[in-house]
Amino acid sequence: MSSSERTGPQCLLGDLGGTNIRLTLVPASRLTGDHALPPMTHHTRYRTAEFEHLHGALARFMREKPDDIGRVEACVICV
Repeated sequence: MSSSERTGPQCLLGDLGGTNIRLTLVPASRLTGDHALPPMTHHTRYRTAEFEHLHGALARFMREKPDDIGRVEACVICV
């Protein structure tokens, strides 16, 4: 992954389940219709029971992401 992809616009992908919340940032420029998975810029998994609301998990994820990762411009969360 190039440096510009890491610092450029990001898309937040999330999977909210009964046991785990998985959150991943990927470069928005790599989202295409070819069904290939883009490279991850940042990824984490939390236990769902740690949070009363999804907002808390998202806030923690954004605090923990490396500073050199670009701004989140889109978000998709599957529940």
